[in-house]
Amino acid sequence: MNALRLLGIVVPASILVVACGDDSDSSTGGMTSTSTGGSAPTGGYGGQGGAPVGGMAGNGGNGGESGGAGGSSDGGGGASSFAKPQCDYLADPPECTLHDDCCSCVGLAPGEAAPACDIESCAETACVAMGISEAYCTMAQCVAAADCDAADVDETCTTPPPVCPEGMTASIRNGCWDRCIAAEECFKVTDCDVCTQAGLACVHSDAALSQQQHCVALPDACSEGSPLCECLGPAVCTGDFGECYEGSGDNDPALYCVCDLC
Repeated sequence: MNALRLLGIVVPASILVVACGDDSDSSTGGMTSTSTGGSAPTGGYGGQGGAPVGGMAGNGGNGGESGGAGGSSDGGGGASSFAKPQCDYLADPPECTLHDDCCSCVGLAPGEAAPACDIESCAETACVAMGISEAYCTMAQCVAAADCDAADVDETCTTPPPVCPEGMTASIRNGCWDRCIAAEECFKVTDCDVCTQAGLACVHSDAALSQQQHCVALPDACSEGSPLCECLGPAVCTGDFGECYEGSGDNDPALYCVCDLC
């Protein structure tokens, strides 16, 4: 994905992106407000298909221009000292591109380097194996078009979710659980626990009719004690969702990007 995350998926086992939210319940009461503004709308999505090559997906990632998570073959990575929006979902042509090879399926921001992969050929590439053909711009960040929200699993699905490595979560394909993918490559996740368990920030897009949770890598400035709305808010709370609130602490670790008019 992006400059603010770990990149990669594991392929051992399968959109209303924020224009006005999604499926999890939450409120912004009792939170401290800070407006970050921003020119890039957070809702919507856009992307380009990756080139089907034919695999087993590993983990990996390199930082992009906006400063990002440096990935490795074991899913490790770092974070930038600052945070910026990566994309505008209204951009035409779309600003995010999908990188697909034998090792990873990730959304790349403009100018962001693709993660390294030592596997030159495979029966099926990572994105193809998961049925992913686009990259989305969600919360002003470029991600693979992976749905990781348990609310979207059909009642008729009898397949249990896979046990995923640290930093990853189960994706959903055709209404049922599928393969593991880096949590920050999901355009939405079930809840903030997915993000905190992956060592990522939980960004909650909050609109009047619906809400969504997204996992985003924390920049260095956040680890130095800066308020989330100051160190991360400018990168994700943009456009219509430019009003930023912070959760109340351990029981509510999310950063809220609110759209009062949605």
